[in-house]
Amino acid sequence: MASIDANTTPALEAHPGVISNLQNPYSLEPYVLATSVLCLTLATMATLARMFTKVYILKKVELEDYSLIVANATFAAFTGVLLAGTVEGAGTHQWNVSVAQFRKVVLYANVAEILYPPLMFAAKLAVLLQIQRIFTVHKKTFIYWAALILIAANFITYITIFFIFIFACHPREKIWMSHIAGQCLDVNGAIIATGAMNLVSDITILFLPLIGIMDLQMPSKRKIGVAAVFGTCALSIVSSIFRLIYSVRLARSNDVTWELAPVGMWALAECETVIMVACFPTFPRLFKYLLGEDKNTSKHSYPTEQKSNNDRNSAPLRALGNSPYQWQITTGTTSVGSYYPFEERARREGIASETKPELDPSVVHVLSQFSMI
Repeated sequence: MASIDANTTPALEAHPGVISNLQNPYSLEPYVLATSVLCLTLATMATLARMFTKVYILKKVELEDYSLIVANATFAAFTGVLLAGTVEGAGTHQWNVSVAQFRKVVLYANVAEILYPPLMFAAKLAVLLQIQRIFTVHKKTFIYWAALILIAANFITYITIFFIFIFACHPREKIWMSHIAGQCLDVNGAIIATGAMNLVSDITILFLPLIGIMDLQMPSKRKIGVAAVFGTCALSIVSSIFRLIYSVRLARSNDVTWELAPVGMWALAECETVIMVACFPTFPRLFKYLLGEDKNTSKHSYPTEQKSNNDRNSAPLRALGNSPYQWQITTGTTSVGSYYPFEERARREGIASETKPELDPSVVHVLSQFSMI
């Protein structure tokens, strides 16, 4: 076989009537760049917002937070690799890409495929741990065990895909140097299988919290509010569907470099939406903080007979009876009423059911996770 110049030889023969252009070909690079910047920016901002809420406001960092940090860091690396591949020719018709460029594109694609499984597992682990924590109050319910099973299933799936792409060829150099001797796995089948399993995983993650919400005895308005937090997972499902469609097109096409770009863009959107789903449960608390509403409200109730704030602040207090919670506020000889804890006043006036309706502990727990009570 005659030797070729890898830098000047097109990686694929052009269609009849089409002339190869290795100098300045049309490319989807601007679209890949815009998608990368948008998705990485949104994911990073959401992660930073969540960490600010957990560290500064709630002062409580949990396992899912560390998992989310790993997911976002891996997402940044994944995005960088996709962009590097695009610079070399991904998103350009293969007859407009040199053999040397094509080899680099295939190498970058393989690295991205290796980064993708740990990225998605870390992001979905963060989501599933939150679902498990939010919908588990005192006992381990169906939601708890279902989330645990999904975590195990996702781990097995992604660790398998991870190793498939690491050992896609033996020797590994054959991945991007197809002419050397060796053996390779059917990575196109693995790519399609990855897309299909992601779609199934995203659907189950969407419906799992919806099942938990439907079982809660609370007003429909609040159910919709809680469901909306996880509803963004629907965007991940849409991204998974399109990624699967373009993965099938990639497997059936000889124009590999051109078909890689849409697969990569939908993968970016899919990863970004899963990270956003993991961050959204903390947003209500963050918004309350930013609006100045994140203050511990008192459970005490005051009678209507009151003076101005200045009068109350300057008024001496004296205890009434044996209760440490009853105080009489006086200004000279004028009484402005007694101060009772809410529970005691409700018992005295018989308005407990009207003023403070009882909520099921599971409902209180779920709503408290979203700062809805």
